[in-house]
Amino acid sequence: MDTNKGFDFGCGCDKVVFFAFCALIYFLPISIALTDTFAALAVFFYLLKKIHGLVLAWPAPGNRLFDKIKYTARGMAPAPSILKRPIAILALVTFLSVLQSQFLGVSFYAFGGKFLKYIFIYFSFVETFVTPKRMKVFVWVFLISAFLVCLSGVAQHIYGVDFLAGRHLAPDGRLSSSFKFPNSLGIYLVVVLAVVVQQLYVESLRKRFSWTLGGLLILLFLAMFCMTWTFSRAAWGGFMLSLFFLMFTGRGKILYLVLLLGLFLSFSLPLLGEIRHVDLTSNSLPHLGNPFNSIGHFESIDRINFWKSAIFIIKKYPALGSGLNTYALMLKKFSLPNWYAHNGYLQIGAETGLVGLSCFLWMLFVLFRQGIKGIGIGMGSWSNILLQAGLAGLLGFLGESFFDNSLVSVQLAVLFWLMTGFTVAVLNLNNKNEG
Repeated sequence: MDTNKGFDFGCGCDKVVFFAFCALIYFLPISIALTDTFAALAVFFYLLKKIHGLVLAWPAPGNRLFDKIKYTARGMAPAPSILKRPIAILALVTFLSVLQSQFLGVSFYAFGGKFLKYIFIYFSFVETFVTPKRMKVFVWVFLISAFLVCLSGVAQHIYGVDFLAGRHLAPDGRLSSSFKFPNSLGIYLVVVLAVVVQQLYVESLRKRFSWTLGGLLILLFLAMFCMTWTFSRAAWGGFMLSLFFLMFTGRGKILYLVLLLGLFLSFSLPLLGEIRHVDLTSNSLPHLGNPFNSIGHFESIDRINFWKSAIFIIKKYPALGSGLNTYALMLKKFSLPNWYAHNGYLQIGAETGLVGLSCFLWMLFVLFRQGIKGIGIGMGSWSNILLQAGLAGLLGFLGESFFDNSLVSVQLAVLFWLMTGFTVAVLNLNNKNEG
């Protein structure tokens, strides 16, 4: 009997997609070029696997053309998931927005080069990470990368330059590590800390020291140090929001999380006043005035002014917006302050209209509704722990996005869709384990 089955091309494509996602999460904070490269690699081999499956079971020559078209559509369709319908509707509305865009070429390019890439990242991740082993490997690659990013941030704080991307410390002392901006590092760390906090809690329950516990403790303090020195108050708010969510998911963690929050605030708040001369809610302290006016620093500009610009565009194009990726062009067209909206939701509303924004919010509602339901299944299991971490990290990300442009930044938008796929994949594993 011949036991040599030969090379399985579809399985090989699947393994390449798995490798590409691990490489993507590793290099995401380090290089935009490598982020795009591995995202494209994952999507390409995901589609190649789909095409290979179609070819293997192609209908007989006598079949009608309509049957072949229907078969092709079914074969290329993504696997069922809780977000399949919301994302399909979001994609349709976004495409309609593109068709009536004020800058048609720009919007078509963004739809094909950005939006569809994000959608394929989500679906290919959910279809690839279907085993506990793969998910655990992905998490540890993520944490190893985060550890290096935090070490690089500490080096930047001490020596003035990080060792991963060679970025210099900002003139005002804020850390960015391998990212271009301190705020980008801050929101990345919100997601990292959600995973670390959960993993550390589980390890601490074992009531014995291990190398894993020691490594997670070191990463926790490095990440909190770097988070503090970003002085990104939006990211701080996102971090606190994620901790509150984790408190909600389990009473046993409340004391642990309160102590963690107290430690962070006791260290960061005094530095915020001493170094930046601001507090959590305003850009000046009463006795010091606003120190940023003299140097024209971005944070001296009230975000409300940026939000008014986005609202102006929404009023001009309320239904389907001005078109995907046209925000900066519309600001120039109407002689508005030329900057991002610094509110991801308002920028989505400006570009894809209130219909597009509603579809995006509906997708998030479905994700969190199903995710929170899933938390009640298999409490204490590894998949449930990661599910809570994924939801907490996403909630912190979304909270931060109310004050920043993280949802439209290249690296951070990839991170958002990657973590959305991660959360749904973990939810699937969690429900499967219980079943």
